[in-house]
Amino acid sequence: MDKFGQTNNVISTYSKTVGGDYPVWIKRGDNLQGGATIKLTDFPDSGIINEGTMVIFNGAGKDVTIVAATDETNLPKVNGLIAYNVVIPKDKTLVVATCAVTREGKIYADRVGIPTSVEALLPKIEFVREA
Repeated sequence: MDKFGQTNNVISTYSKTVGGDYPVWIKRGDNLQGGATIKLTDFPDSGIINEGTMVIFNGAGKDVTIVAATDETNLPKVNGLIAYNVVIPKDKTLVVATCAVTREGKIYADRVGIPTSVEALLPKIEFVREA
């Protein structure tokens, strides 16, 4: 029997228990008004898009572009970070996944793999390096 599952940003017909994680944000700032959606066909089946993931915010209600630390083309265009974890079911049986994007706060940058070159692009975020 299918169950109806819901998190803060995903509605789907399944039920699943997700393990714990570690803190990334020391302090979150305000999120950008309107939020954004995530194109799931471009995302691997890992189950979670972690908070602090670098994105290109293309406007309220539009798809964000998730940027990897090795993406030399899109790295200079990063203009926000995902504020909260986004849980994606492995079978991707959901209506839509949304995310909150922020441009301010204080974050453990090494825990999410944010390169130092991105720091200048997000001047209202304080990046704490643990290494």
